[in-house]
Amino acid sequence: MPSFSMLTLNVNGISMGNAFGKLLHEADRWKKKSNLAVLCIQEHNLKPSEEDDIRAQAVLRGYSLAISFGKTDDPNDRQAGVLILTNNKLVSVKKTNVCKPGMVRVTITWGGKEMSVASVYAPVQPLKRVEFFNTTIRKDLTPKTFAGGDWNCVPDVTLDVQSANPLAYHSSNQGASLLDHLMSAKHMLADTRREQLGTCPEHTHSQKVTHGPNKGTYTNTRIDRWYNMDDPTLLYSFETINNFIYKQHNSDHHGVLMLISDRIDQGKWAKNAPRCEQISWKLGRSRRRSGRPQTKYGRRTNIRVTVNAGP
Repeated sequence: MPSFSMLTLNVNGISMGNAFGKLLHEADRWKKKSNLAVLCIQEHNLKPSEEDDIRAQAVLRGYSLAISFGKTDDPNDRQAGVLILTNNKLVSVKKTNVCKPGMVRVTITWGGKEMSVASVYAPVQPLKRVEFFNTTIRKDLTPKTFAGGDWNCVPDVTLDVQSANPLAYHSSNQGASLLDHLMSAKHMLADTRREQLGTCPEHTHSQKVTHGPNKGTYTNTRIDRWYNMDDPTLLYSFETINNFIYKQHNSDHHGVLMLISDRIDQGKWAKNAPRCEQISWKLGRSRRRSGRPQTKYGRRTNIRVTVNAGP
C-alpha cells in the first residue's frame, strides 16, 4: 500500500476572505508533495451559517468534511471550532463518530485497514481543560485512533518547553498527567514523536511574553502533536512544518505532519534512519545534537526534524 500523511494544524482562523478555499488549494499541493490524505484543523473560527458553503467547496475539490463549532464551554463562541478534511482519492470516510465542540472523530479506511482520526482542541483555561479530558477524551476516543490536535499542555515541561523559566510553565500545564494516563492506559495511544525525539526538543508554538520580568522573550512549546495507535504493521515519521500557506499571515502554530507507511512495503527502511537535530527556536542560534533512533516495542522508529525560523 502507498504511504500517506496526516497534518494537524491550529490555523488561528480561516474565516476571513477565501482562506478556506486557499486551505483546500494548499492541501492539493501537499497531496502531490507528500500524499496528504487527512487534515485535522483547530480554531477554524468559522460560523455554523457557513457550513453549507464550505462543505460544497470541499466536495467540489474531492474532500469529505466533518466540522464542529464553538468551544466546549461555549458552543456559540466563534473563536474556536475543529474540522477534519479527508481526500477521497486516498482514503474513504466510513462514518462520523463524534462531532462536538472541541472534537471531531471520523472512521476511515486505507488499503483495507479501518482506523479513526480525531481533531482535538483542548481548552486554554486549565480547569476547563481538565474537565474536557475527563469527559470528552475519556469517553469519545478509542484505541484505534490517530488523535491530532492543539492540547494546550505538554507531556514533559523539561523537554517540551523552552523559555527563560521553563519550570514556571507547570502552573499552566494542568491536565497533562491526566491526558497521559488516559492516552496510554485507557486508549493505548502513544506520543510516538516524543519517543523518537528522546531528549531532543521540538516546538510547535511560539508565544511572546507580554508582562513580568521576562517580558519580550518567547515561550516555545510542543502543544501541537499526534497520539497514534501502536500498530506493529505501521511505521510513523513526523515533521514540523511552517510552509503550509493558506493566508497572508500564517498561524503562530506550526503544523505536525505524520507520514504513515506499511511496514511490509517499507522493508528495512529504518536501517538508514536520520539522526535528530536539537533545536533552539527563537531564543538563540540553532544547536544540533546527534541522536540515535529510539527503540520501543521491539522496533526502530524514524526521526526527522526540520529547523524552522519561527513565525
